[in-house]
Amino acid sequence: MKKIFKLLVLSGILGMGSLSALPTGVFIGANIGTNLNKTSAVATSNGQVVSGEWRFTFQGDYGVRLGFIWGINNYNAFKITGTYDYSNVSDWAFMQAGASLDYMLSFSDKPNASGVFIGGGYDWGFYDFANAIQPIVDMNKGHKNLPYAQFGFFKAFGETGKAMMQFGIKYPFGQYVSLGGNLADFGFKSNISNVFQLFFAFNYTF
Repeated sequence: MKKIFKLLVLSGILGMGSLSALPTGVFIGANIGTNLNKTSAVATSNGQVVSGEWRFTFQGDYGVRLGFIWGINNYNAFKITGTYDYSNVSDWAFMQAGASLDYMLSFSDKPNASGVFIGGGYDWGFYDFANAIQPIVDMNKGHKNLPYAQFGFFKAFGETGKAMMQFGIKYPFGQYVSLGGNLADFGFKSNISNVFQLFFAFNYTF
């Protein structure tokens, strides 16, 4: 009786793995997108804005990614991703290495399913822009490393569903530069931040 029970449990586990619409495995991929960056400088007098400049710029972002998808069952999976991206902020080259964890929900149990993902991660910034703001970071008035949340849609392709495209939005928490001060009745604020990033990614699972 115990042997029969063990066989039933084992067959159930194997069956669950074989039915996964999101195949488990290591993946590699690339991404392209755009960052909406915001730069602002504001002067105030007695709490009223007397002069200010706000500039919003879209700047390209390009990267590669490597990770692991764990398909739990027909509709649910987790994705761990390591990323490396290149972009520009305030005309300075900026590179970021990051790691993220996403939950994936498939709308179908077919290999070519589509669905949604949601998660978050952390980016470590370096290169020219990071070097330029390092003195500000040292004063605790800025950040070159930021956590973020992201969500979007995915679409798998092929008989095995190993090829996948993703379109998403990434929202960083925090600002690269956040300066401010007051002198008598006068004050100023200066900020540089990434409002959000739109990205398109493709990856293939082995």
